Amino acid sequence: MKIEDIGVFGLTVKALLDANASAVKAYNTELEGTWEVDVFDVQLEAVLAIIGTHSMIKLNEGETIVRNGHMEDERSILTDLEFKIERCIADGTITDSLGSFGLKAFRDSINVHDIGAFHLAYEETIGRLGVVSIAEALDARGFSGADIVSITTAHDLAWGMNATKISLKTSISSLSVANQAVVKTFLRTCQLVIDSIHAYAGTTGNVDLGKRSTKVALLKTVVHTVRKVPRKRHIAENTSICFKEHPVARDLMEFTLLTKNVEVYLCRMDTKTGTCSGGIKLVYNEILRIKKRDVPGTGDCIIITNGSGKKVVVLAYTVKG
Repeated sequence: MKIEDIGVFGLTVKALLDANASAVKAYNTELEGTWEVDVFDVQLEAVLAIIGTHSMIKLNEGETIVRNGHMEDERSILTDLEFKIERCIADGTITDSLGSFGLKAFRDSINVHDIGAFHLAYEETIGRLGVVSIAEALDARGFSGADIVSITTAHDLAWGMNATKISLKTSISSLSVANQAVVKTFLRTCQLVIDSIHAYAGTTGNVDLGKRSTKVALLKTVVHTVRKVPRKRHIAENTSICFKEHPVARDLMEFTLLTKNVEVYLCRMDTKTGTCSGGIKLVYNEILRIKKRDVPGTGDCIIITNGSGKKVVVLAYTVKG
């Protein structure tokens, strides 16, 4: 596991425990009482402190004010997001708890301008928004791909002002011996929680919880949270771009046209330099979710053609299947 994944992994394990706390703690009495606060939370905070200490450099006063301003920009969009999530939970289109989106941790990090915690909270939230069923439910409530991008934009502006002293993409072994011990102890604690939840699910016949309470499943969630976020593709007037070559059949591609009063089409072709003569027309500010097989045309290049006399912007990314 890479350093950058440890914090998000721990937060994901904690969220799964908290969602099933009473039953799991009754099943494994080792986790009862104040164990979560006294053991798990203390170890998690120690790990987050290591990540923050080793990844941040100090900014001067002026830079800090600017960075904090970018963090503050998240407040209004998080308020809107929370309201839309609550409405989706109320109508049953989202079945996960509000707490699983990590909004409290997100706001707490903004309140104290903790950039390390801010980054981890962002990863947790953006990962939840990348789940197809959740994104579709929120889109129906008016929280679109463009809104998700605004969360990412504010995060990137703040996070980009801090440079890394070490690569967070390196392995745990790159840490000091003392910090490795802290991390490995925490990972063993996480495994105890995972094993407890999985065993409880098995004894009660809860198949869904059983599938979700394995290290492999939880790590997939972590990878999911750090995958590519929606990217703005700028396409010049009367030109085409190849969005993706050789797309995986099971992956879901998402496209949102962000420019009004234009004609933009999506198709498949055999060459990266092709131009769509037809295909699917993108509609302004509406998300098109589609797999390779459903894109009109033949070939392995997904082409976006701008048939207008001005530059257009298309928000595009891929959700791994």
